[in-house]
Amino acid sequence: MKITGLQQVTTTLKAIAEPMRLRILHALQQGEWCVCELVYALEVPQSTLSTHLQVLRQAGLVAIRQCGKWIYYRLHPQGVVPVDVLLTMLQSNLSMDPRIARDTARLQQCLQYRVEDCCVMGFRFAPIQNEGGDDSCGPANCCS
Repeated sequence: MKITGLQQVTTTLKAIAEPMRLRILHALQQGEWCVCELVYALEVPQSTLSTHLQVLRQAGLVAIRQCGKWIYYRLHPQGVVPVDVLLTMLQSNLSMDPRIARDTARLQQCLQYRVEDCCVMGFRFAPIQNEGGDDSCGPANCCS
């Protein structure tokens, strides 16, 4: 069965009409992220994140890349709907949400601990206290 334009638009809107999935898409608009980095940044269990990522993949909004044991997610470069355009239109509203600001800050922390642009965090890490007193991820807490 071929999906029509109307069906695709409906599928896309259903996929993004959920706060966690909007947060995921906003994070992916900033770059490609490993599942464990998204778990850390969005502060959700891996199973919850995977469920939402699957919905976004089925809607054709995100793509994956596997690198060894890690799976990286990004906005689909040739997605059926240009989700980056949609997110840009929503940016002013999204940027006012404190959760989005926290997500962005936590993703930036994760970048500090990548080795050759690869995630080294893993899923079994505990928050550590940095000099500023807030929690962050770090290589001392990775499971690789």
